[in-house]
Amino acid sequence: MTLRPRFAADMDATTLTRLLRGEHLDMPERVELGLWPHPPIPIEHVIQHLTNILQETHWFPHLPLPTQTGQSISEWPTIERESTNQFIYRAQRTDPSNPSVVVNSIERPFQTAREAAEFCLRWAFIFPATLMAGL
Repeated sequence: MTLRPRFAADMDATTLTRLLRGEHLDMPERVELGLWPHPPIPIEHVIQHLTNILQETHWFPHLPLPTQTGQSISEWPTIERESTNQFIYRAQRTDPSNPSVVVNSIERPFQTAREAAEFCLRWAFIFPATLMAGL
């Protein structure tokens, strides 16, 4: 008998989107969804899923929220779909001693949703190394 590696490629789209948006799944929820122990998700599956999301939504993972004076600034990156062939990745970093002050920001354009998805999955979004296969 040959044992095949188990992949979570059949993870439902809603759960995968939640993870890509940075939501946390607690242990009871992981067990209930059959995601514990968590087998790796093939990277191609995740890239395609995020590509589909980027093609259908204006902002991912969310519309940047305006910051009020003196409040901490979000460092979570965003991707804006400006048109069918224009996607803008945006990120900013704050001063560690004063998280209400931006010390660095970046905007990077992409011509396709797939290019933006690949960049974000490799360089911007943080996932446990054991979650995705082939990253």
